[in-house]
Amino acid sequence: MESLNNSDAIDAALASLPPENWQDSLLDPFALPDMAKFITVLQQALIEKRKILIYGDYDLDGMSAAATLYLTLLRLKYALQELQNAGELEINPKLAEFLQNLQSSGTFSQIVAQTRTDAGPVIQADYNLAVYIPDRLQEGYSISEKAVNYIISEKYDLVITVDCGVKSAAEIAKLNNAGITVLVSDHHECPEILPPAAAVVNPKREDSAYENRDLSGSAVVLKIVQALEQSWRIKGLLTAEIVEIAALGIISDVMQLSWENCLIVRIAFNKIKAGKAQVGLAILLQKLNLAPQRLTYADVAFYICPKFNACGRISDPYIGLSCLLAAKSDFADKCVAELLAVNEQRKLMTEKAAELAENYLYAHADALQNTILCVPLSAVHAGIIGIVAAKLQEKYLKPCLCFTNSDDSEKILKASGRSYGNFDLYKVVNTLFHRRPELFISFGGHKQAVGLSIKSEDFPQFTAALQELTTTENLLPENITYKYSAADNLPDLPELLRRNATEPYGQGRRAPIYLYCGTYRNIAALGKEGKHVRLETAAGKKLLAFNRPELQKMCTLTPNNIVLLLEAGINEYRGNLSAQYVIKNYCLTPLTHKLRTVMNLQGLKATTIYQVLVDYYLVLSKFSASALIYFSDAAFVETYFPLLRAYLHNEMQTEYTLSVTASIQCRQILAELGIISVFPLTNEVQLLKINRLQQKINLQAAPSYCRWVQNENK
Repeated sequence: MESLNNSDAIDAALASLPPENWQDSLLDPFALPDMAKFITVLQQALIEKRKILIYGDYDLDGMSAAATLYLTLLRLKYALQELQNAGELEINPKLAEFLQNLQSSGTFSQIVAQTRTDAGPVIQADYNLAVYIPDRLQEGYSISEKAVNYIISEKYDLVITVDCGVKSAAEIAKLNNAGITVLVSDHHECPEILPPAAAVVNPKREDSAYENRDLSGSAVVLKIVQALEQSWRIKGLLTAEIVEIAALGIISDVMQLSWENCLIVRIAFNKIKAGKAQVGLAILLQKLNLAPQRLTYADVAFYICPKFNACGRISDPYIGLSCLLAAKSDFADKCVAELLAVNEQRKLMTEKAAELAENYLYAHADALQNTILCVPLSAVHAGIIGIVAAKLQEKYLKPCLCFTNSDDSEKILKASGRSYGNFDLYKVVNTLFHRRPELFISFGGHKQAVGLSIKSEDFPQFTAALQELTTTENLLPENITYKYSAADNLPDLPELLRRNATEPYGQGRRAPIYLYCGTYRNIAALGKEGKHVRLETAAGKKLLAFNRPELQKMCTLTPNNIVLLLEAGINEYRGNLSAQYVIKNYCLTPLTHKLRTVMNLQGLKATTIYQVLVDYYLVLSKFSASALIYFSDAAFVETYFPLLRAYLHNEMQTEYTLSVTASIQCRQILAELGIISVFPLTNEVQLLKINRLQQKINLQAAPSYCRWVQNENK
């Protein structure tokens, strides 16, 4: 099935997929290295009633992986106990029967732990089964020294890591020396030498022939659960119970939507639509007014995932874990309320941190020339620097690392990084890690995201060394396929409802982006502060632009022709469904009448050059909503310069525009005078910074101006 590697084939397969026996379409779990050993050790521990600890991570992938395995093992332990009490020695024939009766009888909801135990930093059930989630600030990622000491003191027999562990060789060795068996399940990049665990299940192992390298931590656990089903011949009785929880990790960790990942998420959505979602998730959807029948990948990514991640970032990750484990609605409702409260706090903290990051880049705009942005944010909470890095990479079209002081010591900086487009951030940082290991205290991650720690005093060296390894050649945005749409053929509601049946659309499998070229009418601002815009096409379709207040201003300067990039979705208001079109980007069409074009500044009179520069500067200032401007010469001279210049001077009869060459020359003079600073982002896009003018400008201070005027005088 992995050969289904194009979107059309996946669409057809998902639309025609029978809801039963979906496990048959998954890849063979035993194709993962060490899976057979992993299952053998785990089954023996369950049969022998060993004391088991599941060790997870504080993000949603870690929470969902831990919850998935915890609920599975809890079901198995209960069923095995009942079999043994009944004197049944043959497990395989009877186990399926016990599991089938477990959920329908309501017994399972009575044995799921509802609260965190007072005995230690874990969630614990009967039958010697517990979950341990490390504290982000106090323990950091993966197995901590504190956790090792706790595990040894509590005399656990088996530790199973989920979404972590592949780089915890020293800690696992210490557990082994204490007589504790360790099983590792992870999806992060592997070191050259694997940790000394009894088994290491990871699709990124060098010796792995498994076709889907893009499993999340929770999806790796789902494969373990699938392997348990096959081994004990209880097909579907475990994976069906936890698939919607496992799917959260795939979306949260932004895994590529290969066929297998698509299938897991699709089945999860089917279960949610059928009203069979885990109770905490169902209540959260209700509180967020997300209709289960039309749930999309984007809904989960932008509304669900951040709520869980906020707990791990700035509060207690056990809140999120408890929500995923909750079996009763009253307890789940309490967990959801806590999730939402913590997320509101996280949003406020993120806004302040993002403002600090922008202030730093404004004061150190030369840092924008680096291929990888490195932004120090002293005293910012370590749990939110990854979110800030994600915001910056999206805005500045580059990978970004944000650094903050460690709570333990100002001598240590923690960093969280996010990649951009097809840039492999992990590969670059890992190369530096092997060349200059003395610059690192710790490091880990994958292609899209990394985490690391360095000494504060090494920040300048680290930044310089990192930039030496990078070029802009592989700094390309992900390819997007546009669907052209004229005024009357944007997708309607029936078409969007049909497309919903082929969700998910996300990483590596984008929903269609529609290119609309046409006319508009009735543009208006929305919201209390007028941050949003509603625009109506000539055919009467209403389009929305969120956080784009400048769109209304720009549209007043041009004829009614406009080019838009749109996403289409479904909106529900008071029980009524409608198609919703969201503007992602726009371009005003050029003026229809012919303009005089200034082709080249060379050969012009000094007074003419001066007037062009004044116009250029005024238009730049008007064009920008802030001191930092994304700038394309081609778009600027084709549309914005003639429109805004005419608007500023109110003299349509003397309109003119510039060639791209003349625009570059104007930028060059203004940069030489210090009026602007220019920072290349891509071959076609620059970032301009408008500097504060401290004194009267003397054009003679610009070498290019002097040279061109001198040539004119000759």
